[in-house]
Amino acid sequence: LFPYTTLFRSVEDNGTEPGYNSSYWNSAKGMFSKLVGLKKSQIDAVDAVSFATVSSTAIKEAVKSVLPDEAAQNDTAVFASGTGTAEDPYIIQTVDQLQAFAKAVDEGESYEDKTVALGADLDLSSIANWNPIGAESGNTANLFNGTFDGQEHTISGMKINGIYTDANYADANVGLFSTLGGNAVVRNLTVSDFNITASANVRIRSGAVAGDTAAGSPVVDSVNVSGGIASTANKVMGMAGGILGRMSRGAGLYNSVADVSVSSAAQGDEGFWGYAGGLAGMTGNNCVIANSTAHGTVSGTAYQGGAVGMIAGTINNVYTDVILSGSAAKSGAIAGQTMANGDCVYFTGT
Repeated sequence: LFPYTTLFRSVEDNGTEPGYNSSYWNSAKGMFSKLVGLKKSQIDAVDAVSFATVSSTAIKEAVKSVLPDEAAQNDTAVFASGTGTAEDPYIIQTVDQLQAFAKAVDEGESYEDKTVALGADLDLSSIANWNPIGAESGNTANLFNGTFDGQEHTISGMKINGIYTDANYADANVGLFSTLGGNAVVRNLTVSDFNITASANVRIRSGAVAGDTAAGSPVVDSVNVSGGIASTANKVMGMAGGILGRMSRGAGLYNSVADVSVSSAAQGDEGFWGYAGGLAGMTGNNCVIANSTAHGTVSGTAYQGGAVGMIAGTINNVYTDVILSGSAAKSGAIAGQTMANGDCVYFTGT
């Protein structure tokens, strides 16, 4: 039943059950049929044979020792190669593999402490509506929390055309990633010719790389994006940024360039709260944006800024020549507004 004859014979020859004799082993052999077809993670749940517990346990351990790790099996199905280490990252070579990676994260694989890398440029223009990597609702159990290294490759032609209702979403976070986990890193990546057109009657956050970041210390470093975002929140607030819709507490954005058209409109019960920025729609406390540039146009219905719509963190060495075109009550070449209860903000850019 199993290709593990040598292991089983070793177990039989070295039984350690008190008063061990062949009768214990013969009784435990009934375990074999119970273990056929099970995954590694399911083995421990199989009941041992009465009065042959040690032999039964030894058989289960022997089977587990030779069964392939389930994560490794899944990784083989998702990636072209690699083991997920920094030295040997999981490699994505095709659009199908990128979609499989997105599905794996949606289903709860965070890739914590793993590195995923692009091995080629990818064109998503044939996909009518990209499924962001991770749960759009921002469920922290279904977010990417590893390192994604573009290795200087480009993802082009991404389209997101979503309508998000409160029947299905508490929030809607959209981009290449939905929300980056608190330990996630995205680096060395270009996202070009993207087009995000999204509306919601929940809070909506949109950005080329990610709609949102979870609290912690997520980092986006050395990315270049070009394209357009038109985000509409029909009842509550919307946040749109060329790279990140919102940066939650502790996030960092470094060494990056956005050449974008960003529009964030919001209306309804909570007022006209549309936050728009060339780099990010809004940042929280302890966030940092440094050594980055924004070009293009930005339009917000509440707060609009060449770099950030509203900021509660630090901006350092940022340049922007963004044209502000919205009806926002608060506008600024760098930021539309700084939060009174936020961190100190230092502007050393133009």
